[in-house]
Amino acid sequence: KKHLDIELEVFVHGAQCASYSGKCVISNYTSGRDSNRGGCLQSCRHKYDIINPETKQLEASTYIMNAKDQMGIHLIPQLIESGIDSLKIEGRMKSNIYLANTVSNYRTAIDDYLQTNSSKTIPSKETELKKVSNRSFESGGLETRPLGPTIQYKFSHSQKFIEFIGTVKEAKPNKYIICE
Repeated sequence: KKHLDIELEVFVHGAQCASYSGKCVISNYTSGRDSNRGGCLQSCRHKYDIINPETKQLEASTYIMNAKDQMGIHLIPQLIESGIDSLKIEGRMKSNIYLANTVSNYRTAIDDYLQTNSSKTIPSKETELKKVSNRSFESGGLETRPLGPTIQYKFSHSQKFIEFIGTVKEAKPNKYIICE
């Protein structure tokens, strides 16, 4: 940042797909569904068979391209101190609860750090982020090269620890709440 006269953005949270080796191109190539237009087939989340080309025998079945979701909230202090201008949170095709939870926790972590110069609230924010649907988290390429630990080879389902039960439509303090 010291050597550049442009704004810098860092991808800090969400599905690692288009930003990770262009895997989303597979969806467009195999199905004609363009991931950059919201039609991703999530080909990278599928289980693939690995066949030995010589023997034609099945060697393995694995989720070889199933990247874990990225979480970089613990790096808020370093990102702020390095002069990063904005943080990107991937939220396309995500639920309202996912987006509200994610944006709220990052915003609060940033504000807390700017006000107190302390990262003591970040662990509680990580706990909150893990409650919504995710494919387990990794810091992607934010701290090290995104190698083996960023892939979830034995994926079976997304994790979540809270359930969405409705939307508050109207609230009258000390009287009632209308939910849908």
